[in-house]
Amino acid sequence: MRVETQPGDFGPPRDEREMAAVADILMQSYAMSPADTAAWVQRASRPDLRLLREGGEVAATLVLIRMGQWYGGRSVPVIGVGSVGVSPVHRGRGTATRLMQHLLREARATGAPLSVLYPATQPLYRRVGYEHAGTRQEIRIQVPSLDFSERTLSLRAIEEKDTQAIVLSYQRYARHRPGWLDRGDFSWGRVRSMRGEVAHGYLVEGSAGVEGYLYVIRRQLKDFKQELFLSDVVAHTPAAARRILSFLGDHRSLATDVFWYGGVDDPLLLLLREQTYAVKQYTHWMVRVLDVASALEARGWPEGLSGTLHLDVEDDLFPENQGRFVLEVSDGQARVRRGGDGGLRLHVRYRRRSTPATCPRSRCGPWARWRAMMPRCARRAVSSPGRRPPCATCSDPGRALYRARRGSARSASSPSQERAGNAGIRHRWFRLRGQAPPHRAEGARDARSGPGALGRGTGLGDGGRRGALRGRPVGRGEAEGRHGGL
Repeated sequence: MRVETQPGDFGPPRDEREMAAVADILMQSYAMSPADTAAWVQRASRPDLRLLREGGEVAATLVLIRMGQWYGGRSVPVIGVGSVGVSPVHRGRGTATRLMQHLLREARATGAPLSVLYPATQPLYRRVGYEHAGTRQEIRIQVPSLDFSERTLSLRAIEEKDTQAIVLSYQRYARHRPGWLDRGDFSWGRVRSMRGEVAHGYLVEGSAGVEGYLYVIRRQLKDFKQELFLSDVVAHTPAAARRILSFLGDHRSLATDVFWYGGVDDPLLLLLREQTYAVKQYTHWMVRVLDVASALEARGWPEGLSGTLHLDVEDDLFPENQGRFVLEVSDGQARVRRGGDGGLRLHVRYRRRSTPATCPRSRCGPWARWRAMMPRCARRAVSSPGRRPPCATCSDPGRALYRARRGSARSASSPSQERAGNAGIRHRWFRLRGQAPPHRAEGARDARSGPGALGRGTGLGDGGRRGALRGRPVGRGEAEGRHGGL
């Protein structure tokens, strides 16, 4: 059942009754205890809470987080989204989608070119234009392995007077790491107190002032043991990094592990003598481009880089993002204007499918490469010969060939004849495009001289054949994902 929202149904809470409804939704959505829910509601700022009302009741809620993200040495304004929850009795009606659409329109109106979040579920956020942009890695080290004895720099507890120095230290560190947050009050509050756990802060100082800091949350384990969680850690110099690792190693009598969230290239890991650590992917974070032109112009670009890129962008929610843009970059600045030939076709979520002649899947193996070069209609016809012919509007030169071959494939007297007919289609397809048809089993052909060449299904021969038929493109790496699309 679809419910239409009216003006005024989306906005901040109006009274204490609606605040209580927010707490109830969060408690049921995230299985939070009443005490944790009350603490969260008290910490959240009412002007940043958003509700969606349906039939006079609070149906869904979220919190809007104003902050920035560092790209190219510049802080780009972003709207973070957190604590998205829908009342159990309002689920299955598209309520969450409408909530996010309202939020994105408001976020764009504020002038922020991007919105970011950590997804609890992905289909909802992809429906409204979010996509993976980077990863959050959990880094875990065995405390007894931290045999450092750096004492040249002083380390003391952080005091109230150090707040501004800590913020400046973090900004100096984060601005050179694409995708790191330019934190606001909400994010700093999570660093110092996470879900009721109080973090103890320690400052590393040298002759030049602040050289690093860390916030530690100690979590009790059984038998008086504990693990250390770093809600934040920054080291500007190798000496500061060694001092921090020495401080953590001093906990070896009771602490078993220390862990924090970061990237696989965390500089602290380079100082470890042995590989006594583990890095695993914790989650992806997602980004939504709200304003194409502003997103490209607000970020920094490398000095000395110059060039022009023609874009053709599609956006299902914001017509202002639709159409062709020209990106011109020079001297670390970008300028975006309308027009151009749209050479690079993009959706706000992903790069749209390339034309068959320039398919980026050339590494996929012969079978996958052949399928990738075919139009979707022809691909269905070969996968199910005779069932679904290519569409009548397809202008590809292979359309008539597939229609002609369809009858012979359907009337094949044996599976082997049908496979042979399909193989002929594949080779004709490549010849129509002026290309040499690939061998269907390059891996098997190369492996025939090996010990598994005598019998099909054994040894290297079969492994090579399956490798050729099942090749897949390499997935997008973390470094590329961290920078995001637009």
